[in-house]
Amino acid sequence: MRKAAKNAVNRGRPKRAPDQNLTVHTTLRLPADMHARLGGTTGERGVAQEIRRRLEASFERDANSEIATLTGPMEDAAAMVTEYFGDWRADPFAFQVLSAATALIFEKSKPAGSAVAKFNPGSLADVMFAANDPPEKIGEMIGAMALRQSRAKEGTS
Repeated sequence: MRKAAKNAVNRGRPKRAPDQNLTVHTTLRLPADMHARLGGTTGERGVAQEIRRRLEASFERDANSEIATLTGPMEDAAAMVTEYFGDWRADPFAFQVLSAATALIFEKSKPAGSAVAKFNPGSLADVMFAANDPPEKIGEMIGAMALRQSRAKEGTS
């Protein structure tokens, strides 16, 4: 009898030392349509990895709350455009409406003063750009680099 009780104690998965516990298992209930949407965006990643990636991205956005003064109104504008005109990613008219809305958001957020290039010390800006390059040219180059970087992270071309 005593032997059986001892064996019962040793059943199950062995306990890990606290420093070996790199992840925490959790359960998350999702609506079926949300799970399907997540599954459709994962590519080779699984749904759990996609959820972790999106959570991490949201933490990064929260940590950089200054950018939220732009992204918050832009997300609201995108939601309104989608509600009023359909998916801005698929409809050219809706896209142009959103483009005009984001231009207004940027214009209203513009700092006072004139635009003069001041390269951050130690950055590659002074190698990549000339001090007399217009902001529009630099912006187009940075936009193209950001799109390439974003697509590389997503695994698309």
